[in-house]
Amino acid sequence: MYRVKITPAAQKDLLSLKNQKKYFGRIKSILISLGHNQRPLGTKKLTQREGHRIRVGNYRILYQINDEDKTIHVFRIRHRSDVYR
Repeated sequence: MYRVKITPAAQKDLLSLKNQKKYFGRIKSILISLGHNQRPLGTKKLTQREGHRIRVGNYRILYQINDEDKTIHVFRIRHRSDVYR
């Protein structure tokens, strides 16, 4: 089982979605499940930088997997239009 660590920037992104219940709950459950399944169905590798992404409607969860330490670092949770900037 992997430990999921969320950066302060990603925490801020997640809290900004709190008023959008439709996405907030889905994203939160995905973050919890990442500890058991690091590469769920639909995960894609990033091309411009190291890491993976998960699509949740119009939002994207960007994270890196460290297999040596068994940790996952979630570094961005944003709308698809500005997540890669």
